[in-house]
Amino acid sequence: MTAAPSPVHAAPPSGEDPAGPSGAPGVAAHVLLVDADPLLARLIEEWLAPEGLAVHTPPPPAGGAPQPPRSGCSLVIVDLPYPRRCGVDSIREIASRHPGIPIIALSPTVFASVDSCGTVSRALGVDCVLAKPTSRERLLDAVRRFVPA
Repeated sequence: MTAAPSPVHAAPPSGEDPAGPSGAPGVAAHVLLVDADPLLARLIEEWLAPEGLAVHTPPPPAGGAPQPPRSGCSLVIVDLPYPRRCGVDSIREIASRHPGIPIIALSPTVFASVDSCGTVSRALGVDCVLAKPTSRERLLDAVRRFVPA
C-alpha cells in the first residue's frame, strides 16, 4: 500500500494548470517570508522548495508591509522575535494589506507545547503560531493546513 500524496503534492483539479498558480513549473504556491534573518530564510526555503513552494523574502519597504509577489501569495510566514513589542502591529498591517491570506508566526517566546492554532495565535492575530526553533515536520504540517493543494 502506498502513502497518499501530501496536500501540496496532490494533482491539481482537472482544468487547472499543473504548473500551479504562478505558471512556473513545479511551483504549487508562493509564500511570503517576512522579517526573517538570512539563515532562517535559507532554511525555510530549503524546507519548502521540495514541496513545490516558492519562498519570497523581499526587503522591508520603508514605512510599509512587504508586498506579496505579483503572481499572488498563498501564505505569509512572519518571524516574530518579540511579539508583544512590535510584532502585533506588523501582523495587523500585513493582514490589512493582504486580507484572506493566512499568516503563520514563528517566535522563540512561544513554548512548543502551545496549541499552534489556539488562544495565542488568536491573540496575535495570526492563523498559526509555532515555537522557534521548530522542526521541518511541524512547519510543513502548519503550511499544509493553509496552502491549497
